Amino acid sequence: MRTSKKIFLYLVLLFLILFVMSQAQSSQKIFTAWWGIYSPSVAKYTNADFSSVLAWQELFKKFGVTIKFNHPPVGQETDNFRLMIASQEIPDLIYAMLNTGAYGAPLYPGGWDKAIEDGVIIRLNELIDKYMPNLKALLRKYPQLRRDITTDRGNIFFLPLIQFNWYPWGGLQVRKDWLEELGLKEPVTYDDWYKMLKLFKDKKGAVMQLLYAGFHMYDLFNAGFGVSAGFYQIAGKVKYGYLEPGMLEYLKMMNKWYKEGLIDKDFYAKRDYFPDISSIITGKYGAWMGPWMKSMYKNLSKDPKFDVVAVPPPVKKVGDKIHLVGLTFKPMIVDITGLMITSRCKDPVTVAKFFDYLYSKEGSILRNYGVEGVTFKYVNGKPVFTDLVTSVKDGNYKFKYVVGTAPGIKDCVEVDLEAMPWVTEEDKKVYTEIWAKSDMKWVMPDWLSFTTEEGEKVSKIMADVQTFTEETIPKFIIGSIPLSQYNTYFVKRLKDLGIDEVISIYQRALDRYRKR
Repeated sequence: MRTSKKIFLYLVLLFLILFVMSQAQSSQKIFTAWWGIYSPSVAKYTNADFSSVLAWQELFKKFGVTIKFNHPPVGQETDNFRLMIASQEIPDLIYAMLNTGAYGAPLYPGGWDKAIEDGVIIRLNELIDKYMPNLKALLRKYPQLRRDITTDRGNIFFLPLIQFNWYPWGGLQVRKDWLEELGLKEPVTYDDWYKMLKLFKDKKGAVMQLLYAGFHMYDLFNAGFGVSAGFYQIAGKVKYGYLEPGMLEYLKMMNKWYKEGLIDKDFYAKRDYFPDISSIITGKYGAWMGPWMKSMYKNLSKDPKFDVVAVPPPVKKVGDKIHLVGLTFKPMIVDITGLMITSRCKDPVTVAKFFDYLYSKEGSILRNYGVEGVTFKYVNGKPVFTDLVTSVKDGNYKFKYVVGTAPGIKDCVEVDLEAMPWVTEEDKKVYTEIWAKSDMKWVMPDWLSFTTEEGEKVSKIMADVQTFTEETIPKFIIGSIPLSQYNTYFVKRLKDLGIDEVISIYQRALDRYRKR
């Protein structure tokens, strides 16, 4: 009899537990999201699931909200986005890189005003005004911020990632110990680079890392030829780098270097924006572009003499100025990714309130440092990462514990430089002095806005142009297409695809931007 009573009580208790759990789950507001990651490194450290990140879990618990992330395969985000739009299987939220490439077309065909017209995403002006006091205050305080996130029609279409005290997150680096051993100075000109890479190859069997399209990011390596791998402007006149003489000059140099074995022979097959760490620490790369992680490299390398030095972008001759590199210290920038709320979302007010927290001081701490007592603690009133975070050997602390790829505020100097114990005063000069060399006079604004008709033309033409350039430029470097065909084949094909019309559209958009 007593046994039967115990079983009954256990069953009642189990029922109550299940009931409470179901009530808790039903009280959670669930939103679906297409959320681009855009980095193999981020995907690796989060297991390609942001639900596993500690700070996201804390946010969900705090607000009674759950986001069901759908992360497209890294490297296939643009195609995956287009398939999603075509299928009309739209989630509640979309976090995406807003342009197809740093200087490309709007990701949405026809532009983001068109996406609002088509009923894919919603205008956010009124939501921000009524339900997002923290973001609203920032827009009032920083007029440039409002300018950057507003289309020519006055629509705010995305929630931004705002980065204060932004510094060059990465740059060019070479093996310092090899320079000293081989009697070389730090390279300044392209001739210096050629001499250095020749000795690295002959004496060390090492090569230079290069990104798959044939350029380091942000025009770091080609800026010295006065051309961008995309759109730029000189005194308000729009240029497209592949049509300018300096581009052919750059490709002739890279073709020579490739033939002489100075560049990674398989560069065009490696699409990650971050350099392969094993290739650095084992001596395969003597020069590369990436984040400054000198201490980590030295700790991982088995060579006791291993050392690294950061160097500025190369120039043709000593004293030349760099106007193109989009990497320099900036008091504030708006990231090229953003969060959009779709028309399928049934509760945009809750979404607005949830993400507005990330624009507050408290929310910014959670976003950047994670959970107090777990990933950080306060020391003299300042958040400092705990050993749990700083013990991550390769420096990728943010991918495991904090809200990295999302809207909100990031104070770059504070979080990335001062908070990491492995960053020294010498290291800080790398970001704020050595890599911050460009005056950016020729860099195109990130946030040009197109009319619906303009956006449709740009999207259609640039989709073909970008595919063609990414496929063809590496072939000029490796020599499978002779450089003698650059103008007769490559430039002619760009014009046939409609690049001149796109340049005209960019010119009108730039003129409007300058009058905002």
